[in-house]
Amino acid sequence: MIALKIYSCKIPGDLRIVSCTVKDIIRHLLEVYGTVEDLILFELKVILNELVSNAIKHGNKGDSSKFVKIIVGLTEKENAVVLIEDSGKGFDYGCFMKEDNSTCDMTDVCSIKETGRGILIVKSLSDKMKFNHKGNKVIIAKKLSRG
Repeated sequence: MIALKIYSCKIPGDLRIVSCTVKDIIRHLLEVYGTVEDLILFELKVILNELVSNAIKHGNKGDSSKFVKIIVGLTEKENAVVLIEDSGKGFDYGCFMKEDNSTCDMTDVCSIKETGRGILIVKSLSDKMKFNHKGNKVIIAKKLSRG
């Protein structure tokens, strides 16, 4: 997979800058790609907000001296590829990556623990989702067109 026009940044672990970081990323993607359908753009914003916020809150434990690395690229096949990496110890993502999530003890979305919903939402909105072995780096792919 060849990524074109990479956006890369390293942000401090401060939740107050998540919104402006997501706006910068979206602006970059629109400049490189062009027009994106509103629903896809909304889903991409949710994905970015959730992953960056999780990296700060859970990965870096809210420690503002730690950083979150963000790399976003656009592939030749019109996919946005997003990599988010925090400085934390990682987490056990295994049950979130199973197709049916049955081992996560989730009968419906409302019964899921507050800290588990975001990853499931991101997974459902992404075309692909993968974690490194440690669990402190996630890569997602999101198609920017429905065609």
